[in-house]
Amino acid sequence: MSYTLQESYETGINNSAGAYGENVLGGQTFEPTNAHTVTKVGFKGWETGSPTGEAYFDLYNCDQTTHLPTGARLARASYETSAVGGIDSVPVWVEVDLDTPTALTQDTEYALIIYAPNNNVDNRVMYKSDTPTPTYTRGVLLFTNTGFANLAVYSTYDYQFREYSGEAFTPKVFIL
Repeated sequence: MSYTLQESYETGINNSAGAYGENVLGGQTFEPTNAHTVTKVGFKGWETGSPTGEAYFDLYNCDQTTHLPTGARLARASYETSAVGGIDSVPVWVEVDLDTPTALTQDTEYALIIYAPNNNVDNRVMYKSDTPTPTYTRGVLLFTNTGFANLAVYSTYDYQFREYSGEAFTPKVFIL
């Protein structure tokens, strides 16, 4: 299995934010520098408390003016929050295959939204971000504590994120 890193922001980890419950969501927008099919995504983070249950990185189209997600979810990457590990001073990459490989258009903005409905303020995964002068110029951080419809743009923040192309593993079925 071979992945190719496409878009990423991996510098400046001087801040963090969590995502938990139905209303506290984070995200990062990005514009691919070339057209490709995204198959794997990730954020840098760590566990705080004892999170349990599945969480998700959801991929959306963005309104190209407001930078906010629009339309139906394009794909989802699921992961178990209790398996993240890491600590604040030594965060880890949480990278997961998308359930649907999705074709992305060059210079078109997309959003990766972090959604962890089974976590709470004491038991969650925190994600590293950079502020007040991030150097990723092809996207912005999104955050809300009042639900998806109220996501707000934070242009002086960026999450550390990665998105990859490459073939996702497809099991072969043999009928004898």
